[in-house]
Amino acid sequence: MRTKLITLFLLFTSCSREDYQTVAPIVEQDYSKGINHIGWDDIFIQDSDDYYVYFYSTTCGHCASIKNEMINFYYSTSYQMYFLDCTNGAEYGPIKNIEGVSSLDNFYIFGTPFLAELKNHAIYKYYCGVSEIRSFIYKNVYNLID
Repeated sequence: MRTKLITLFLLFTSCSREDYQTVAPIVEQDYSKGINHIGWDDIFIQDSDDYYVYFYSTTCGHCASIKNEMINFYYSTSYQMYFLDCTNGAEYGPIKNIEGVSSLDNFYIFGTPFLAELKNHAIYKYYCGVSEIRSFIYKNVYNLID
């Protein structure tokens, strides 16, 4: 038993601080740099007919877990895309089909993160939650899921 403890001690103390510094740091993405943001009132009035709106909150743990993927999607796709920060509030409602909605009078989100695909200024499809959004990104954009 004593030999095992000594071996573990030597194993953990043999790595120097310099060994850890050679690993590349993880670059944290930032929503505020070079990203198109819109307000709630602007959801249905963009110049483009077809676009995406990503709803997030800076206080949402689920949004934080998919943040880098969303920003990378934004920079790597040719789709027109906008970000809407819901940290200070949004219109939330029960889960129901909102496809075809084309005005704020009938629109709300189920929570964050939420990705809405708009065609002709109406909700065409929507993805709610990390797993649905992640599946959309990897299946339809990167073609990594069958």
